Amino acid sequence: MNWWTNWEKQAHGAGENEENLMWEDPEFPADDASLYIDPVKLPEYAQDTPTVEWRRPQEIWHNAEKEERAVMWRDENKLGEVKQGILDDCWLLGAFLAVAVNPSILRNLLVRDGIEYGYAVFKFFKNGEWQYIKIDTQIPYSSTTKQPLYGYCMEA
Repeated sequence: MNWWTNWEKQAHGAGENEENLMWEDPEFPADDASLYIDPVKLPEYAQDTPTVEWRRPQEIWHNAEKEERAVMWRDENKLGEVKQGILDDCWLLGAFLAVAVNPSILRNLLVRDGIEYGYAVFKFFKNGEWQYIKIDTQIPYSSTTKQPLYGYCMEA
């Protein structure tokens, strides 16, 4: 069995076989330890941040009225306005936007869309080879602003 087949078996270990069970990244738990160097002493930008909630895209962007659901990829991407969250990271959001408006790049990087099971697999070229990275879909969210904390896109 090659590494990819073994990895795929692990990827399907949660979610697809068990009802309502979403995959969670054991190396990046949905808590403050994943967001801050020292979760006890928050950085200045986070001092006024309300308690961070972690939500899945389905919990944030579901529109039952229009029968729309959260998706990782749309066939007809629209250029939207990127809204910066609590970090001063417009450079990073700009890089994400540059990839998002080039569908062929995004299609090449998104290896597996498992959004309904709580994960996605992306590939990145690093140190001369492709690296496959599995992430869970939990997003730091503010119930006060009703938006993701670190950035989001307002559709045009």
